[in-house]
Amino acid sequence: MAITSGANSLLMTRYFFDLTGAVWHLRRIQRFSGIQRTVVMLIDRAAAKLGAENVWIAYFDRRSGNFRTFPLTALAEGELIDADALRARLGFGRRQAGLHPALRKYSERPAKLWFHRKVLQLNALLGRDGPFRHRNTTLAEWRAYHGAAKNDNNVLQTTDFDRQARPGDKLVLLDGSWTVPKSEAAFRKAKADGLEVWTMIHDLIPIMAPEFSTDLSSLTFHDWMLKTANFTTVYLANSEATKRDLVPFLQTYGIDRQVLVLPLAQAALPSAPSEPALGPLLAQVNAEAYPRLCDGVGIDDRMRALMAQPFVLCVGTIEVRKNVWRTALAWDRMRAMSGIDLPKLVLAGRDGWMKSDFDNLMRATGNIGGWIEIFEGPSDTELAFLYRNCLFHLMPSLYEGWGLPVGEALSYGKTSVISRVTSLPEVGGDMVEYCDALSIDSIVEACLRLIRDPRHRQMLEARIAATRLRSWDDVGADLVQIIADGQNQP
Repeated sequence: MAITSGANSLLMTRYFFDLTGAVWHLRRIQRFSGIQRTVVMLIDRAAAKLGAENVWIAYFDRRSGNFRTFPLTALAEGELIDADALRARLGFGRRQAGLHPALRKYSERPAKLWFHRKVLQLNALLGRDGPFRHRNTTLAEWRAYHGAAKNDNNVLQTTDFDRQARPGDKLVLLDGSWTVPKSEAAFRKAKADGLEVWTMIHDLIPIMAPEFSTDLSSLTFHDWMLKTANFTTVYLANSEATKRDLVPFLQTYGIDRQVLVLPLAQAALPSAPSEPALGPLLAQVNAEAYPRLCDGVGIDDRMRALMAQPFVLCVGTIEVRKNVWRTALAWDRMRAMSGIDLPKLVLAGRDGWMKSDFDNLMRATGNIGGWIEIFEGPSDTELAFLYRNCLFHLMPSLYEGWGLPVGEALSYGKTSVISRVTSLPEVGGDMVEYCDALSIDSIVEACLRLIRDPRHRQMLEARIAATRLRSWDDVGADLVQIIADGQNQP
């Protein structure tokens, strides 16, 4: 988007993007989940329009107890969207120190990891390139990688937010800072100091469907939502469905604020800049002639074995709201049917909460007789592999704010079975199959339409291929336009 009218004043304005939720997430977990990936992609793509020199990153720092900030230009290209690199720059540990990509397949097998690391370290000392080529890397790449890891003490230098922000600047809150109570005071002060504060709401699930939230988290979220009125200039909703929940909430409590919609992307997972090059073995392969030979390189053996058979993919935190119990029962019902070549069901996501019914079913049935496989916390590289190779994607969720995995699946040319609830139809449109999330029969019927009728599935895939999907560039451009104009474009 070219910034035309008011261009000079727009570019002189500084844009502070709050990253508190993602920073606190990375302190505990090495990989982004959906919400954190959404936030960094939004900032990255908005900065491409605004100019990195006009963008600052802000977050509430647990160690100092202050709201801190640094210029986006302090990060190298790609570091913002690379969880591994960002953790290192924030001072949360070295960049997967010692865990070269050639060793990551052993990350959950400590004994094998120790053994293979020692083997490669010894061969590095002896200057032998052969063992590295055997693992699709080189001695030079190994040394360069570990040299970079040793230099990961280049921790970002931050300053107090108050020293950098000026009246007329804009503070954009894109992530879940409601879990950081002290951040509210910083946001209120920013508003009092003359900044515009734009608050993005990804969903109101803890309020609209508290049965899906743990303990007092629903009340904590409700309290935070009330407090947002103390600092918010304009609200952003990530879908029309979220706006339909947010507007009545604000009206109920007499909060008079504009709510604008910024739909998220239907886009593939970003490539991690820290991923290795092709490697000497893979570089020799004619990828057009032998695509499957290339596809599984660097993927864990258990996951790579899925290429030997059809499978359906279900991406997302494994928790009650994702309807995993009914989904598993649907697979149990289908495996008893005759005349069907049933694919496996693969669940890929972090272990979640309030799903004892699902856990009990898995234990009692041996993961439905082996028909269900679970991959906890897959990397983006592994998720991309699963999307590329699945038959279709499945998300019969009970409530969503957007539905990022549905859009991701579409970007890989794969349709989904989804429930016709909240925001999901906004993401899937006419490119997916719909089901009733509360009916096991309906989930079964929708899946069978795609399993038994390849032509129907291919028709949906052709529809996907003919559709211009919404990219993160689109979302970033729309965010910049909305903040510049204060309104949605027609």
